[in-house]
Amino acid sequence: MLDRLPHVLLRVEGLAVAAAAVALYFHEDFGWILFVALILAPDLSFAGYAFGPRAGAIAYDTVHTEISRSPSARSGSSPAPAARPRSR
Repeated sequence: MLDRLPHVLLRVEGLAVAAAAVALYFHEDFGWILFVALILAPDLSFAGYAFGPRAGAIAYDTVHTEISRSPSARSGSSPAPAARPRSR
């Protein structure tokens, strides 16, 4: 049981991050088309395999890690709520 714990914790963490991201996205009243485009955007890194397996693996792993998203999230790089009008 304990040997599976890291795998289970990583899955639960991924689910929590995904649920929070979707909730915040729709809380800010963005549209469905942009949502689909942004969900599929990390998979465009798969094109790195055109430059060989090593370059493809590096590109794919770099885009799919959450470490690269953390600094931008902490720095507050998202637009301020007052920057765009809200529809009511």
